[in-house]
Amino acid sequence: MRPIENIYNEFYSKLTENEIYIFDYIMKHSQTVRKMSITELATILAVSKSTISRFTQKIGFSGYAEFKFYLNNEADNQRHDSEIDPMGQLAADTQDTFKMFSNMQVEPIVESIFDADNVFLYGTGWAQKNALNDFRRSILLNNKFSIDISAPLELKIASASIKPGDVLIVASFSGNVASIERELKVFKSKGAILIAVSEMHTSLLASLADYTIYFKTTRFDYKDEAFASMLPIHQATNLLAIAYFEYVRKKERLQKENEERDL
Repeated sequence: MRPIENIYNEFYSKLTENEIYIFDYIMKHSQTVRKMSITELATILAVSKSTISRFTQKIGFSGYAEFKFYLNNEADNQRHDSEIDPMGQLAADTQDTFKMFSNMQVEPIVESIFDADNVFLYGTGWAQKNALNDFRRSILLNNKFSIDISAPLELKIASASIKPGDVLIVASFSGNVASIERELKVFKSKGAILIAVSEMHTSLLASLADYTIYFKTTRFDYKDEAFASMLPIHQATNLLAIAYFEYVRKKERLQKENEERDL
């Protein structure tokens, strides 16, 4: 069963602004929406029932009833996941995150950070921002300064002065970055390098990025709310920081060897 985030990514480019608004609301409130009638949802969103019905058909369902059935099935799967030992699953997630990172060609990523005149950091939520703040402090130890961007407006302002070779690192759990898609495309059009840190699935962010660092995290239901550990995203950014340390140390060692050879 495909996560609802994957359906969002698949149909995003085909949706109207109003349909994106509907989808965003459903994704943010899926636990509540799956209990609603079409009339209740239409009232909350201030749209007609036919608008809701057409929207569900546009994303591949026969109508709202089938879409609601899908949401309930997804919730059942999440409940099943919650029966798994959370500590054991977290250990598996961190192992998977490490394996994915180890299998990457990471040198071009850290090289782009090293060479960049400006490194911008943008997290789409508090956990993402915290992970990037830790990364910022870590690379500062290697005399690499980076700029934290805390809001979409700041991202828009920064995009106006971007230079070729600058780096933007965006951390997002879902990778659904429709609200800042325009700004990201401006960064790209000016020659900036976009590095994504995101969950392991296809997303709008991953499709825009030059490089994507994936992490694995499992959601559990607790008191009818979804819970996911923040450890894997911190692990991903910490691994990137360590890879940067190794890259800098290697360059310094080679430089020292060359200098000694020239003596």
